[in-house]
Order: sequence, then C-alpha cells, then structure tokens
Amino acid sequence: MKKILLTAFLFTAFYGYSTVYYVDASKPNNNLNGLSWATAKKDLQEALNLAVTGDEIWVKQGTYYPTKNFTNNPSPSDLRTRNFHFNTMGISLYGGFIGNETDKDQADPENNSTILSGDFNNDDTLDTTGSTLSGFANTNENAYHILVVASVTAPCEINGFTFKGGQTTMSGTVSDSFLGNTIYRSSGSAINFAGSNVFVKRCKFQKNVSLYGTLCLNNSSNVTVDNCLFDDNFGIWGGAINNQGGTRIDCRNSTFHNNRSSTAGAIWINSGSNNNLIYNSIFWNNSKNGSTTTTGAEISSSGILNVYDSILQSFTGGTNNLLANPLFVDANTSDFRLQTGSPALDSGNNNWVLATTITDIAGNTRIQNTTVDRGAYEGEVLLSTKDFDNYLFSLYPNPVKNILTVESIEDLEEITIYTLTGQIIAIPQVNNTIDMSELPKGYYFIKASTVTGKIMTSKVMKE
Repeated sequence: MKKILLTAFLFTAFYGYSTVYYVDASKPNNNLNGLSWATAKKDLQEALNLAVTGDEIWVKQGTYYPTKNFTNNPSPSDLRTRNFHFNTMGISLYGGFIGNETDKDQADPENNSTILSGDFNNDDTLDTTGSTLSGFANTNENAYHILVVASVTAPCEINGFTFKGGQTTMSGTVSDSFLGNTIYRSSGSAINFAGSNVFVKRCKFQKNVSLYGTLCLNNSSNVTVDNCLFDDNFGIWGGAINNQGGTRIDCRNSTFHNNRSSTAGAIWINSGSNNNLIYNSIFWNNSKNGSTTTTGAEISSSGILNVYDSILQSFTGGTNNLLANPLFVDANTSDFRLQTGSPALDSGNNNWVLATTITDIAGNTRIQNTTVDRGAYEGEVLLSTKDFDNYLFSLYPNPVKNILTVESIEDLEEITIYTLTGQIIAIPQVNNTIDMSELPKGYYFIKASTVTGKIMTSKVMKE
C-alpha cells in the first residue's frame, strides 16, 4: 500500500491532476471553458491549446476541420498549412462520444463516428478520368497534414478517430518548423510524427494522399498502432505508413486494404529504421503500380522488420503468416468484419495482444473463443440467406454428393471452396459446377464472385 501511494504521489506531483476537456462541433462558438459537455469547445484546436501534460480531450461525434496553423493563425497565406497540433507533450485524444458520457470507456467510435478531415471544401470525389495517380479528385485545397504530433515523449494516446482527406505535396522539400522539428509538407497526410512516442488505437485512415505515407514517422519517433484500419489510401512511398530512418513502428491487430503506391502499397520502411514489428494483422488487395502480387505490393523494407501471425497476399517471410483470402464480409462497402470460415478467425497469437487491449476496433470483446483473431475485427459474421438473395445467387443441391452447381444472373468470375479452417481446396470445376465427389464428408464454404464484384459465401454440406 505504501508503495502504491508513493507512486500516485510522484505522478501527481510531477504531472499534476489531469483535466478533461470536451469538444462538440455542434456548439455555436468557443466561448465556454470546455470543462464539461455543456460547456464544450466547438473546435478541437481550442482544446489542444488549453491542455497540458496529463490532460485528456474527449471529442463528440461529428466532423472536425483544422482551423489554425502552427502559429495559431486562422488565416495564413496558405490555408493548407492549417492542421491540428499538440502544443505540449502527454495529451491524449479520444473520439466516439455522443455527448453525455462520464467515462471514456463509454465511447463507441464505430457507431459515433468522429472524423478529423483535411478536405476543407468537403468535395473530394473519385477521379473517373484517370488523370490523377491517387484516384481522387478535388484535393488541391486539402490540408497537408490533418494532425501533427511533435516532440511528444510523455505518454500520449490517439483513440477512436477517422482520418480522411489529408493531401500532402507530391514533390519538393517545402517544410515548416514546429517545436524544433522540421515538418515536411510532403510527409504524413493524416498524421506526421516528429520525435514522438505515441499509441494510436481504434482509428481508421481512409482516402488520404501523400508523397510519404498516410502516417509518416520522422525524427526517431516510436509509434504503436493497435486495432486500426487503413483503407483506400495512396502514397508514393508507402500508401499507409512510411518509416524514415531511426524510427520504429509496432503494428498489432490492424487491417490494411486497398492501399496503393508506386513503391510499397501499405508500408514502406527506410534503412536505419530498426526493430519494426507487425503482429496479428491482415494485408489484402494492396497494390504497387496496380499489381497486388508483385514484390512490394504490401510491404517494402530496407530496414529491420519482423512479421508474425498475419495474413498477406504476396509478402513472404516472417513467422506463421498465411497467404489466404481473409474473407471480409464486404470490402466494397468497407465492412471488414470476418465471415464464418475466414482463416483469420481464432488463428492469431495471444502473446501479441497488449494487456490494455480488451476490445477490437468496433468495441467487440478481444479475445473470443480463447484465441485472438487476426486483423482489426474480432468475431465472425454468418451471412444470412437474405444476404445471398440480394446478390441473386443460388447453389444446389445442398447437401451435395457429387456435382454442386452455382448460378447467378450475372456472369461468374470465380468460384472458390474452403475448408472450415479457411484452407482453399483445388478441385475440378467446369463452367459453374464443382465436382465434390472425392471430398470427405463434412461442411465446406463456397465463395462465388461475379465480374461486377458481387460476392456470395455459403456453407455446403458434403454427404
């Protein structure tokens, strides 16, 4: 007891009592003190300017845009230099609130989306002309960085946010100075880390564009990414993450999908970046120069990298990794939960789950069924017959003894059969039929996809 009291006393004496500041985009202004939901600040940067080491900032659901540059000027000559930024170390940010919570563990970012956006005009669209490398249009006014974390060496957590619409410069070495760090406008469209130790948890990074990474680690930064999603980002040197020399990334139970690059679809690790670790994660449909199978489509490293217990599409090496379709529920609608039969289910390594991690990105209990799943989402989703009917598929007979037929009103592109553990079985197929006569009795999963991308996954019993 004496030891515990002494530890608490030292923490309080060094950092002081922590304060919680509240932010609510629906407030009319920033005139109130921000010390309760009723008196919340309207703009996130106002709370960041007030907070000191050890404080927390709780942010209500909604969309928030950067309002000031590094000198707290709301109207700089280049409006793209506006970003969210820490002015001191040891502040933690939490999103996913509805505005009446009394405990940060009540936050639900999956259902109370809290978006930090760099798209000032809210007009980003898909580029249908093919004129941009990134695949996005109307991004010329977007913030160079959505968030900058510089010289933060005391404990710092960023939890429960969606980052979207960041757009760095795509060439050149123009930079800004902040807290003694050089912040290149080409680096870190979502978050630029400079000389900082940060824990990023339960965050989503979507539709960001950069020269050097949606997340860019600089100046000996050490960043842990836990239960996060990186989907549909573009970067010349790393679509999702870029590690510069002397930095370190520790990535656990995260999902990387459809990130694109000309060098490394998901993660680029530079020489001099050592002891980088990836655990229990999923990499799927990431690409380098349009290819999902070429070397570097997922990860390219000239530093030291170890990959454990993950699912990948083309990357070889590491320990206990699988090259297998993770069977997302519907990646086309950003539903990255796992279908029944996914090889990611119950196949991770519990040793890589942090003691502070008790839920997945969606708030589901982590771990279920005694063994952790791979990727950001825990637990399985059994698709109903209604789901299949929506795609206008049918398969028969079920149960089946010999030939299984799969039909669709659209042309089928691929039919795949899996064991219940997710292993792909290579068996003869003729047109839309599968010869299952030689398979052992039991249950199997059939996945059928059409030329337009519609997908059905269904369980079949072999008699």
